[in-house]
Amino acid sequence: MARRDQRQALSKDAYPWIVTWEMAYAYLRQGATLLDARGKTWTPRFSKVRRIQWQWFTPHEPTQRGCLLNQDVQLSNLIHRLGITDAPVLVVGDAHHGWGQEGRIVWMLRSLGHPAACWVDGGWAALPSQPVPQTPPSCRPPLSIVRVSTWTIDRETLRHLITQPGGDRPWTLIDVRTLAEYQGARLHGECRGGHLPGALHLDSRDCLTPQGYLRSAAEISDRLTQHGITRQHRIITYCTGGIRSAWMTTVLVQLGYIRHSAG
Repeated sequence: MARRDQRQALSKDAYPWIVTWEMAYAYLRQGATLLDARGKTWTPRFSKVRRIQWQWFTPHEPTQRGCLLNQDVQLSNLIHRLGITDAPVLVVGDAHHGWGQEGRIVWMLRSLGHPAACWVDGGWAALPSQPVPQTPPSCRPPLSIVRVSTWTIDRETLRHLITQPGGDRPWTLIDVRTLAEYQGARLHGECRGGHLPGALHLDSRDCLTPQGYLRSAAEISDRLTQHGITRQHRIITYCTGGIRSAWMTTVLVQLGYIRHSAG
């Protein structure tokens, strides 16, 4: 099948945000880019794997930490160096010891207009024994950035929402940090402890099995339902630096909760 036909075989609407390794191998055979999001202390396991860190794409100023760089030129240069095009991008992290960096990268790429960025369930620990498909470098042009605000909320908007008078609010705020953090522990240099007014608690790690795989849609939906959360609510997730909340946003998209943002 010609490369163009391969691309058409999976339309933009067909690409999920989270895939199995079996699906990842199918994408790799079609020329997908494979990214390792585990951090600078890890060595990519294959020559075709590119290392990526979420910190490259966020300002250094403490007050802006976790936000995306404002300059599209900077973002474009970083993306170009990684060889990212509009072909599928597979991001792999450490499901056992990571923070959800793979989800953060996917959230970022989707927010910059990438149509087919996804992370691999189970992470590197679940890598199959068969060789990873190796394909020639893509000849497609670099990704053109088109910012999508669907999955982002700025601090001023969030502040406005949480200071509104009570009542039947059409949105739900979820703190996806650990219970200790939610209850006031300052574990990562926070200025103050505790949680935002009205926030519910759902630890992002509770969405994973002990083996590092995403729990079933039914299990995660049950947890949300226990908090009174339905698909009619606008869901706003937040954490400390925007990693865990972005990861949780990718899970919510995968489950069909389309009205939500990461803070």
